[in-house]
Amino acid sequence: MKCEHAEYDLVLTPELTHHGKYVCRNCGAFLGWAKKPATIERDKRIAEAIRVLKQKSLTEWEKSFVLSLEKRGQHFSPKQQARLDQMIADYGC
Repeated sequence: MKCEHAEYDLVLTPELTHHGKYVCRNCGAFLGWAKKPATIERDKRIAEAIRVLKQKSLTEWEKSFVLSLEKRGQHFSPKQQARLDQMIADYGC
């Protein structure tokens, strides 16, 4: 359920697998789940590594791979994550 209001609160949910939830300050509507701080930091590191990798001298396949990850966002398959991790190690990102 979404609402028309612009003000929301973060309610921590330690009893759940989610870090917290966003709820409307005015009507109490559930607006979405909040990422864990560790997930936010991981996402920042991945985005920075992709930015740096794009500036490196990569093979055509590696360039294509990095661009596909950038378009995909932060949710990679285990194989994609493993390949990205290997590239980060290989290129010193």
